[in-house]
Amino acid sequence: MQEAGFDLDDGGKQEKEIFSGFYKESLLGFLTRKQRRLAECLNDRGMTRKEAAECLGVSLQAVHQMVLRMRKRLIERAGLKVNGKTKN
Repeated sequence: MQEAGFDLDDGGKQEKEIFSGFYKESLLGFLTRKQRRLAECLNDRGMTRKEAAECLGVSLQAVHQMVLRMRKRLIERAGLKVNGKTKN
């Protein structure tokens, strides 16, 4: 049985995948262009931080710093909980 484009017989799997994609896209909107490129390398392409650094033409230390800034930005601007921290 389908309703509003979702197959309701799959335990909500498709719905979860679609909404997780929407959620991911909305979070990416809070990041800078460079941060989004790094997120793509790390999450979508499954690269290590070292591989992402090489792909982006930056140092491994720069990638570590970018990840810290991404976390801070998502906590402050998106109200996201990261490692138990949230915007105060």
